[in-house]
Amino acid sequence: MISIVDYPTFKINFDEVNRTLIVIDTTSAEVQEDDIRNIISTIEKIILEYKPVNYLTDNKLRKYVFSVEMQEWVANTLLQACLAVDLKKFAVVQPEELVASLSNEQVADEAGENPVQVAFFHTMEQAKKWLGI
Repeated sequence: MISIVDYPTFKINFDEVNRTLIVIDTTSAEVQEDDIRNIISTIEKIILEYKPVNYLTDNKLRKYVFSVEMQEWVANTLLQACLAVDLKKFAVVQPEELVASLSNEQVADEAGENPVQVAFFHTMEQAKKWLGI
C-alpha cells in the first residue's frame, strides 16, 4: 500500500496488488468550493498517474454537500480521468448524513451512462467485497 496523500481529514492510498485507489474523506465541516476543486483535481492527477482499475472512496464521516454546479464538475472531472485509464469499478461508501449521501448519488447521476460500474455501500467491507479486494 502506497500512501499518496495523508492530511488529517483526507487520505489517498494506492493498493498496488489490487490496483485500487482508496480515498478516505473524514471532513466533518463545510468545505469551500475552491477546496473541493483542489481535492478533486488532486485525485484526477493521481488517477492519471497511478492508473487504477478500481476506485474506492470512503465518505462515511463526510459532512459537506456538493452544490448542483459542483456535482456536475466533480462528475465530469472524475469520469474523464476514470475513462482515460480504463477504470472498471467505482465503489462509494456513503456518508452517514442523509443530505451528504444524496449529494454523492447526484454526482454519480451527473456522470450519466458510461462503462465504469458505480455502486454505493454502507461499509468498507461491503465495498471491498464488491470490488473483489
